[in-house]
Amino acid sequence: MRSWQERGLKFLEYMDCKGKTVLDVGCGTGWVSNLLREKGAQQVVAMDLSATRPVALSEQITYVQTLEELKEPLPSSFDILWCHHMLEHLDNPIAFLTKLAKVGKQLWIALPHAGAPYAFAKGHINNYNMPLLTEHLRRSGWDARNASYYTFPVRQLLWAVVDVGGDGTYPKPMDELNVEGVNTAHGLVFDTHNWEKISG
Repeated sequence: MRSWQERGLKFLEYMDCKGKTVLDVGCGTGWVSNLLREKGAQQVVAMDLSATRPVALSEQITYVQTLEELKEPLPSSFDILWCHHMLEHLDNPIAFLTKLAKVGKQLWIALPHAGAPYAFAKGHINNYNMPLLTEHLRRSGWDARNASYYTFPVRQLLWAVVDVGGDGTYPKPMDELNVEGVNTAHGLVFDTHNWEKISG
């Protein structure tokens, strides 16, 4: 497993998806989709541009290439959208985030931080820091006022959790890491594992 996948697993530990509907945006091999199902998600839909369904993807999971393929793309039909390492590849990320805002209640997103050495890797055409991601989320209909932002490791990966209405349930504060003297407001994810507070 690659290091960025391991970090994704760490972030997923704080997602409560039990009994919820989840869309895995840019599912790749389907490893996160399978994990979400194992974590108790009621329904998981995996989406990727690949014309071939991932071999490792569980048969219990629906696979689509586009949002338009969904039978009932109703507003807020998914409780959670998981968008892991794909926004940096898009020609028009704002347009795509706008589409996601119409079908999901809460977005969990991960992408390379602009300060990371691999931010300019082949295929990466967008380089994000927190202000730019906030602006793109705001323009596309997400309530960026109450977003939670994290970096892990420091200035390597940028993570965010945001919802449409601003009243969603964010990841619980990571008290398990035993960080002393830290406010448990939104925007905090901390540290013995090199999480860095960058907002909140």
